[in-house]
Amino acid sequence: MDYRRKLNELGLKATPCRRAILQRLAKEGEPMAHCDLESDPELAPFDRVTLYRNLKAMEERKMIHRILGIDGVWRYCIHDEGIVGCPGNHAHLICIECGRMVCLKDQPIPNISLPEGWTIKGKQLLGYGICDECNSKKAKDHEEDIR
Repeated sequence: MDYRRKLNELGLKATPCRRAILQRLAKEGEPMAHCDLESDPELAPFDRVTLYRNLKAMEERKMIHRILGIDGVWRYCIHDEGIVGCPGNHAHLICIECGRMVCLKDQPIPNISLPEGWTIKGKQLLGYGICDECNSKKAKDHEEDIR
């Protein structure tokens, strides 16, 4: 994706920080917490406040969305090109063992019928459990304990 063009189209300057954040989120392919971005070597030149401000600006322009995990940590995810309507309008899963979060892009969040006078500002659907990697590790550890 041409992040410079997309940022400019949305009224944001294509700063090195913004481009680096978008590239990193796209490379990861899964939602990432601010602390994960902050500790990433690719984003080392940018301090935590700079990262936070840029994440917020890009979220406001709907280039990324954030999801609140059951651990109280916000994770950020880049939008696919051409998303229309509610950004991030899909379910997510979080692993209660390792904290990994994945998007379920083929599972849209149901529409919410609002009472008169209400305006919705966001919605999310989050499932939680144990991911495949943690389940495999537990099974392997269990096998070793039996031996």
